[in-house]
Amino acid sequence: MDTNEVEYSFVDTESNERVSVYICEGSSTEYGLYVWPCAHIMSQYIWKKRHNLREKKILEVGAGCGLPGALASKLGAKVIFSDAEHLQQALESSRCTSEINSLVDVEVIPITWGQVTTQLAALSSLDIIIGSDAFYDTKDFEDIIFTISYILSKNPCCEFWTTYQQRSANRSIEALLRKWKLSAEFVHIDDIRNKVSISLRSDNNSVALDKDSTLTGLDSVQLIIIRSSH
Repeated sequence: MDTNEVEYSFVDTESNERVSVYICEGSSTEYGLYVWPCAHIMSQYIWKKRHNLREKKILEVGAGCGLPGALASKLGAKVIFSDAEHLQQALESSRCTSEINSLVDVEVIPITWGQVTTQLAALSSLDIIIGSDAFYDTKDFEDIIFTISYILSKNPCCEFWTTYQQRSANRSIEALLRKWKLSAEFVHIDDIRNKVSISLRSDNNSVALDKDSTLTGLDSVQLIIIRSSH
């Protein structure tokens, strides 16, 4: 798999606290091998919540290259990366990110939307599920919500933090949430869209980038917290 190593630096301008995460990003914009706007916003939210994440057990679904999960791990969370079993490149990308960041106490497991597998059934004591742009293809929406509902039924205090890029007014998940007895809270994200310093490293060269100038679609991203309504 042809990849570039990309560095994302998260900085608190008041305390000067800084954490860098290195990502194995695909050389082309293959869906699971690229950091899309939703993952950018999710990572900013995780950075904002960083003081509450230590020792939390977090599952990242549809992780791909796993920027949000890797950041959570560096902030002290116990992270499980997951992606569909047939997306072996995406799972390998999560492993690569784990290795180049020297992450400890992490796992990479296959979870395919809509399927109750041994790995899914074994998940327990989860505090948070995170997912960036999981609601991309409408044909997968109910499988995604079924899977999240199943996990929340086994972990009733768990929350699903998900970022969603609004591409059409006709792609609502509200009816499916009601069907599976889930509730949703929309989070205002204007105050978490801080600048992120990026440097792209490839073939021993390094160039500084302004990620806000290279990512389109940030203004259409919504952050939703989904919980069981039982």
